[in-house]
Amino acid sequence: MATLYKKQKATQLDIYANFAPANPLTAEQLDQNLDYLVKKGFLSRRKISPQNIFGLVTPLGTIPIEMSRKNRLNPVYVYEPTVDQLNLVTYLQTRLYLLQEKRVPTPEDSLTLIPEIRSLQQKIQMLVR
Repeated sequence: MATLYKKQKATQLDIYANFAPANPLTAEQLDQNLDYLVKKGFLSRRKISPQNIFGLVTPLGTIPIEMSRKNRLNPVYVYEPTVDQLNLVTYLQTRLYLLQEKRVPTPEDSLTLIPEIRSLQQKIQMLVR
């Protein structure tokens, strides 16, 4: 998200190139995370890869079929943030507060929440920088 806030628009390759080496992530994991953010409404995306579409006409209507195997397997999208940076930081801080309130005095019960709390803290720090 920090890359998108700096550039306003970016492809998967741009985002992956600017990814921090301290957080190893595969391109497939990045695509999954971007899909999740699109589904949640934090990002919008538009396909920019060239298309070679064949229309298969059926009684139910025309079904578009991508003829190029490369484009079918590896579509290229441009992503744009739909939520401004301040609202996203506020959302993450709210989630962090709620998780910290869930913590119980016994360490065994809190062990499951600690990694998620640390992850949210890192995300907030990356966005604020």
